[in-house]
Amino acid sequence: MSVKNNNPPASEDPAFINETKEKWNRVRNSAITFMASRTERYLALKQARRARLMECILYIGFTIIFSYVIIAARDTSKAFNHAQGVREYLVGTEIPSLPGKTFDTIATISELWFWIKEVFVESVIWSQGSDFRYPILGNNQFVGPIRIRQARVMELQCKIPPALAYRGANCYNEYSTATMERRKNPPGTSWPLYGECSKLSSTLTDCRNWTSYNPGYGWIPIDSFAGITYGGGGYEVELPIRKSDTMLILGDMEKYEWLNDNFTRAVFFEFILYNPNSNLFLSTLLAVEIPPSGGMVPSYAFRVVDLYPQGRKSTQEATALFYLVFGMVIIMTIAEILMIAKHGRDFLKDGYNLITVINIIFFFIVYILDLHSLATSSQILSKTSNVNDPNIGVKIHQTAYVAKLVYNFNAFNAFLAWLRCLKYMDLISDRTERITATLSACASSVAALLVIFGIFYAGFSIAFFAAFGQDLYRFRTMGMTCLSLFDILMGGGNLQELVQYNKVLGPLLFVSFVVLMALVLLNMFLAIIVQTYSNICDKMEREQSEVSSSVRWMARKSARSFLKMILGSGKKNVVEKQKDDSLLNESELRIIWETDRDAFEAMGITRVNMFLDIADTTGENEMELSAVQDNEKAIDGNQDHGTNEEISHLLMKLLERTSAVMLEQKKLRGIVEGSRPASRVAGAKA
Repeated sequence: MSVKNNNPPASEDPAFINETKEKWNRVRNSAITFMASRTERYLALKQARRARLMECILYIGFTIIFSYVIIAARDTSKAFNHAQGVREYLVGTEIPSLPGKTFDTIATISELWFWIKEVFVESVIWSQGSDFRYPILGNNQFVGPIRIRQARVMELQCKIPPALAYRGANCYNEYSTATMERRKNPPGTSWPLYGECSKLSSTLTDCRNWTSYNPGYGWIPIDSFAGITYGGGGYEVELPIRKSDTMLILGDMEKYEWLNDNFTRAVFFEFILYNPNSNLFLSTLLAVEIPPSGGMVPSYAFRVVDLYPQGRKSTQEATALFYLVFGMVIIMTIAEILMIAKHGRDFLKDGYNLITVINIIFFFIVYILDLHSLATSSQILSKTSNVNDPNIGVKIHQTAYVAKLVYNFNAFNAFLAWLRCLKYMDLISDRTERITATLSACASSVAALLVIFGIFYAGFSIAFFAAFGQDLYRFRTMGMTCLSLFDILMGGGNLQELVQYNKVLGPLLFVSFVVLMALVLLNMFLAIIVQTYSNICDKMEREQSEVSSSVRWMARKSARSFLKMILGSGKKNVVEKQKDDSLLNESELRIIWETDRDAFEAMGITRVNMFLDIADTTGENEMELSAVQDNEKAIDGNQDHGTNEEISHLLMKLLERTSAVMLEQKKLRGIVEGSRPASRVAGAKA
């Protein structure tokens, strides 16, 4: 016999309805609180993401344009071939009278004279004509005169031991502006004075034109192997273009000892070549230094300079981009000034900001040098019809040197510009973010290790210099010693050479240096990097940069949308990941929006698309339930809405795909919709 149940259904029980309404209100208020905090974070994150993306795009675009300007503005293949051809003629050719001897191996004054007559003259001044326009070394032509110039020093009072005073030794100092000789009569032991020029060849009508001291038309620096910089002055000879006249002059110079082992400190060979095929000028400088201690040190500099870049289409494009880069540098300068004024010294504590400031300073230096070169080039090109003008050669030498400085500054600038791109590597992937974070985190530890490394390196440098400085060429100066030790550190040392000169200190210093510097300190460096990377990985598993993660998410979302557009709806399964029961789809999110539309609009979420953007964490308009758990702290403060466990449980029930509160219990949904305007209910049903 069945017992009749007189109790009303749960859905009609007033107590159950009231209890359900109270629970729903707690859930609704907690959800609104959660969405309010999420909205505020979303708007701030959206603004930061937009600013970071804009900064990244502009800077990387600027770096690419700047790099293109550097590459397109120089035709390196033509410049290299132009310089290499002349270099092989003058430096690589053997001296016929001295088999096996080249310019690089000259060691005495007599060998230098052989090279001048048999290689230099034969390569450069081979014509018997008197026209500068004849081609030499290929299709090159002279611009300006051909000069031989020497820097001499004065005789000084010697400070010698008293026991050797009777020998009456003479002393000759190293080259400097104070010791440089500046007398008017031509140099040489038996050189005739001005009134005796008739004793020379009839072609030499005026000694002063080719033997007197010339203070120089400008400063043409030539760096010495010993760190000495020679200026543009000295005793100079302008060689005629006719070979027979040149040989007469050189014969008289050798006869009257124009070059002297004691007084002469350097001899320079200077001329300019122009190649109409490549439209390039070549500044040629060959130097032979004679130290006070004896011997000779040859060196050379072949600098290609483009004085007429307007003749090439690629250069015209690079010039236009050059001015674009200049405008971007001006904008960057203004932005950096405003940031420094706003943040003060704290702004420069960031390494990337400091790199930007240094970058801007070098940019302005380059622009100043470029303007100087442009002005000088205009003057040179207006006078090239007179190839005998002595000012042309000096100006081209100066312009070539300035161009070399510009290339050096641009090289350093390009390195700094690309180095600063590391700041945006965290936007690519979490792996690149870990690497850049590791480099930043271990900077202080690496700096401390470098201090220790520098102390040991300085100690070993002094030890090697003291032990082998007088015997081995590689250790003749402190600078060369430091470079040689770096070569040993890279595995290029010669232990046998050290043992040959010092059987005790040689192997002792070598083994100690390799063990301590290479095996200990370098391994400590690697240990610091590995340990820091491990710590960064552990830290990033717990917390991630919201801006970087947001940018990467947006990039993935854009990529998916692009692939969908390319592949079409039929290929949708290629780019869409497998659906998860822990995610709400777009339809279910729209139901939540329609259910509490008034509350969302009061929070500033006026459109359903904005709500979908806020709730979307996967790029598929699906909201992860884990996002609710991650934000429990924002809900925990609402103690009036019930216990945390109950709120979290009911809130997750609200957001589940098969929400028992909203989707399955029709009675409860009818109660909730009954508390909304009819239009809202209709919208939700739709």
